[in-house]
Amino acid sequence: MGGRAVKPLKLTISAFGPYPNKVVVDFTKLGSSGLYLITGNTGAGKTTIFDAITFALFGEPSGDNRKSDMLRSKYADENVKTYVELEFSYKDKIYTVKRNPEYKRKKLKGDGFTKETADAELTFSDGRTTVTKIKEVNEAIKEITGLDRGKFTRIVMIAQGDFLKLLFADTEERSKIFRDIFRTEPYRKLQERLKENVSESKRDCEDTQKNILRFVESGQYYGENKERFEEIRKSKNAVYSNEVLEFFKSQMDADEIFLKESEEKISSTEKELEKINQNLGQAELYKKTQEQINLTKREIESFEMKVQKSEAELKDAESKLPLSETLTENIREEKEKLPLYKELDELESKRKKSAERADFIEKNYQNAEKSERTFSEKLKEAKDICEKLGDAEVQVEKLKNKKSDLMQRKGQTDEIISLMPNVRKLNEDYKRLAVKYEKEKTDYETKKAVYEQQERNFFDEQAGFLAKNLKDNCPCPVCGSLSHPNPAKVSKETVSREQLEKEKSQVEKYRNTVLDTLTLLNQAKSTFEIARDNIYSKMEEFTGEKDRKKAVEIINSESEKLSEEIKSLDLQIKKEEQNGRIKEKAQKDIPIFESSLNKAIEEKHRSEIELARINEEIKNLEKELKEKKEKLTFKSENDAKLHIEKLQKQKDDITSAHEKAFKEYQEFKNKLDEKKASHSTLKNQLENMASFDFAELNSKKSELLKEKEELQKHQKEYNLRLSSNKTAVDNIKKYTVELEKSEKKYQMVKLLSDTASGNLSGKDRISIETFIQMTYFDRVINRANVRLMRMSYGQYELVRRTESDKGRAQSGLELDVIDHYNGTKRSVKSLSGGEAFKASLSLALGMSDEIQSSSGGIQVDSMFIDEGFGSLDDESLNQAIGVLQELTAGNKPVGIISHVSELKERIDRQIVVTKQKNYGSKVEIKI
Repeated sequence: MGGRAVKPLKLTISAFGPYPNKVVVDFTKLGSSGLYLITGNTGAGKTTIFDAITFALFGEPSGDNRKSDMLRSKYADENVKTYVELEFSYKDKIYTVKRNPEYKRKKLKGDGFTKETADAELTFSDGRTTVTKIKEVNEAIKEITGLDRGKFTRIVMIAQGDFLKLLFADTEERSKIFRDIFRTEPYRKLQERLKENVSESKRDCEDTQKNILRFVESGQYYGENKERFEEIRKSKNAVYSNEVLEFFKSQMDADEIFLKESEEKISSTEKELEKINQNLGQAELYKKTQEQINLTKREIESFEMKVQKSEAELKDAESKLPLSETLTENIREEKEKLPLYKELDELESKRKKSAERADFIEKNYQNAEKSERTFSEKLKEAKDICEKLGDAEVQVEKLKNKKSDLMQRKGQTDEIISLMPNVRKLNEDYKRLAVKYEKEKTDYETKKAVYEQQERNFFDEQAGFLAKNLKDNCPCPVCGSLSHPNPAKVSKETVSREQLEKEKSQVEKYRNTVLDTLTLLNQAKSTFEIARDNIYSKMEEFTGEKDRKKAVEIINSESEKLSEEIKSLDLQIKKEEQNGRIKEKAQKDIPIFESSLNKAIEEKHRSEIELARINEEIKNLEKELKEKKEKLTFKSENDAKLHIEKLQKQKDDITSAHEKAFKEYQEFKNKLDEKKASHSTLKNQLENMASFDFAELNSKKSELLKEKEELQKHQKEYNLRLSSNKTAVDNIKKYTVELEKSEKKYQMVKLLSDTASGNLSGKDRISIETFIQMTYFDRVINRANVRLMRMSYGQYELVRRTESDKGRAQSGLELDVIDHYNGTKRSVKSLSGGEAFKASLSLALGMSDEIQSSSGGIQVDSMFIDEGFGSLDDESLNQAIGVLQELTAGNKPVGIISHVSELKERIDRQIVVTKQKNYGSKVEIKI
């Protein structure tokens, strides 16, 4: 983690904050170290530059009052996109991050607005894959820089307003600031959790106390103890008093005595009730015996009448028994005839099958007769076809021979006609080559004449050159003459030897071209004449006509005629071949038809004989059926069975009626005898029974039951009170033990919580979180004093207040200042404006140093100081600038955001932000 360094290199802003168009801030132009000024009018957008850097890195601006959805420039055109792009370095590697916030803009077409969604992109200079998702970009930035937005804005951006707040804050306010910076939230949460544990423990104690009181109040008592119970219940120490348990114990002892007495009285009463119930039973039995004697007397009279009636019905049933015997005989006779019905059914089935067989054979006979007619007609038709088309094969052969002759002659005409286009083409090729030859020959002769003229000129020119040097009485180098009356003159048109050679080569080329064309011409002429003579010979041989024009006409006419004749012959051949196939098929069908005809005649004869036999068989079956039907009473076996069932039912009814009458007579007679015997026995029993007063016994029983009910009621009350009080005592004892444990835990947790929260009586009110923050704060103060002592010439030194203020909820993070000039210590709130700026700047720089150190040695190779310099005099301003110059040592530029005019004169390198009327702001870098 050590040795990290973050340095902005180039910032591109588009339609962002007060900047309506694209603005590029190239920090590299400001150098790698030293101070530079970001200046401009109030509201021009100086701090927006740092907002843009923060937004590019973390997706949020630096200020808490500015949200990412408020960043779209109100001056921007609809077609200008809002985005920020930051190029920064880290460990000698370059990264580029680009973001756009979510914002609404006017639609390019039509009315209304459209929403642009937030997006982010991180590009690596080492070729790694570009990261495009917002969450992944955020994670990558944090991994690279080791910072989040909170730390970054505390380290890189020092705003006067924020650090004046930190300078003048009390412990509570400063603790909230340090909580975010130094990540002390877990200690605060520990304090809160301990407080919650105290509350939970207290609630547990209160709940247990309520449970004890609930069971105290649930206790039961009898009337004379009510005042005593109310006195104990309302006592403040009811939860802890042993008097409660003693009261319940005395109450329970008394109830057990009452319960034992009531059980003895109930037992005595139950014994008396048992004796009365026995007497009541005897009285009830006497009464019931008297009632049974009267009942049996009435039953005897009833059964005597029933016996008389059943005896008469029995005699009537016995008189019908002879009819039952007659029915039995009839049933036997009808059952003996039943097999005849089956024989009748079998004969009828045979007759039906024979009739069905006769119908089938009749159909076969008709089909055979029909087949006989059909095949007879087909046979005659086939024989007629064979006779009519007897010479079809001969006709086909004749026609084919004639066609062959015509095809041979047609082939001759086609050959001649096919050669004509080729002859015409050869003639055209010959004429084309002849024209070409004449043209090339003319060009050659022209070119040759030009060359010969140039050759003569060349030689004349050579003679002229020689003649120029001739002198009288000096011999000519050519002819040796001493006199030179007419010497050659140099031609005005000079030709070099190279030109002459080139021209000669061209002439030779033309000559070769003419010779090549002449060769082709002679070949074309020969080819044409051979082809022409060949076709003329064939035409004369075919037509016998020497006039070539007439011969051509004859050949064309003959070709057309032959085509028509061949076409006609093809149709005739096709027809005769079809006739041949028809005849061939008829010849094949004749034996098939003859065979089928014979089979049909045989089948007809066979069916005729079989039909006669079956009809005779049906006649015999019908005769036998008639004879058997005459012997039977019913039409079918089913009718006979129904009649038998009817007879059987009549017989069974007679037998059943007799049996029923006999049974009833015996039953009534036996019951009459039983009732007479029972009546005699009951009379004897009644004479031997004791007599009781039934009403008196019931009255006594009611009194005893009422007495028992009252005793049981009291017993139930004693039991309920005893059970309730026992439950109350058990639970009071149980919850008393729990209360002791809960109160012990509460005291322990409360002590721990008060210690962690700084609420111990008589101790400094310093919480554990504040204690941790005090450690960080002391280190920040030590770092801050290094710069403050220098800027104040050793006058001021910041110090954390160690004395706690009475009445304050929390202490430990208050800040004082020591004035070494007069040896006093006072609150930092007493500092003047300029002194406060120096102190807050020193505190801010000390904070930045501490955060970098506590974050694993993070380095930020750039810093911004926002405003506050206007409160300084010239000397203090020099001191402040001197301290900031020291910050830039090495490779660390520091940007001062301010509109103070004195800084413009002292710092040459500037980023000038100019606010344009009604059109946003622009940026210019001055070196």
